[in-house]
Amino acid sequence: MVHVPKRPCTTPGCREFSQPGSSKCVVHETQRRQQVEARRAADPEKARYRRWYKLRIWYARRHDCLKAALFRCATPGCLERATDVDHIKPHQGNWDLFVDRNNLQALCKRCHSRKTVREDGGFGG
Repeated sequence: MVHVPKRPCTTPGCREFSQPGSSKCVVHETQRRQQVEARRAADPEKARYRRWYKLRIWYARRHDCLKAALFRCATPGCLERATDVDHIKPHQGNWDLFVDRNNLQALCKRCHSRKTVREDGGFGG
């Protein structure tokens, strides 16, 4: 039997140890799961189209967009490496808008986060 050392919970200020297969202790892992379930229950339609980001077509479109932009952020004046692909016009469950190559732009993490907060009020908002 292999002994796996316990690691501290990744929640700031928590002094408990994480559970095997998780980065959080029992209390914080339970809280995280409850938040995920509450978010899914609040808007089941949104949960449905969030699965699209795990489809093979999304990974192909994402890779093509980053490659076409030469991994440079599309924000004027930004010199960071593009790591995220953003929908210029939010698709909001519209499949055609989701896969439209002309609706995608390569952004760095910082610019993508700023745009998301500005438009949606934050991630998952």
